[in-house]
Amino acid sequence: MNIQVTNDILFKISDHLFSLENCITKFSDAEKIFFLIWSLRLEVDNGGFHQFFFNHSGEFAHETIASLEKASCFNAAKTLSKAISEFGLEKIPKEISARRRVLETVNTSNFRALDEEFYESEEEIDAALTDFAQDHMVNTVLSITMPSAIKKADEAFRGNNYDAVVEILAPYESRLPSSKIAKLSLAKKRVSGE
Repeated sequence: MNIQVTNDILFKISDHLFSLENCITKFSDAEKIFFLIWSLRLEVDNGGFHQFFFNHSGEFAHETIASLEKASCFNAAKTLSKAISEFGLEKIPKEISARRRVLETVNTSNFRALDEEFYESEEEIDAALTDFAQDHMVNTVLSITMPSAIKKADEAFRGNNYDAVVEILAPYESRLPSSKIAKLSLAKKRVSGE
């Protein structure tokens, strides 16, 4: 993939996956890993580990550890494991009302130190998610970024900026609709002087 994943693209991936949240079972393995890590990050940033476990994200606590490890977020995985151990159970209940009842018995003040520990690993998470998306989410990245790329290429074409058209559309060449492939071919000819 010739598209460099940026923070902006990470947010677009997140928006795309959250718009499909009810379909988590239909996500690819890579999309599920990204979604679970991003959900953890959002929940802990917004209300700490207490909020993570209180909300639906807590249903996937154990899967989130595995996802963190698959994406090489080992410090965050260790911190989440510590937070899970506060429950004193082998497995966190998946059912939300059962999990909330158990959460009421947990000394959640211990979560505050773990929240701080988690915040220290956020740069690691950002870098790992960028690398993960770059390496494992090519189809998702291309499908999310292609509409705006086509729009930019159309503007460049109208402005006779054929170099820009080629640069913008080349990463999507195998996925472009036939009308855009024709436009890319014409731009390539103009750039090469044909």
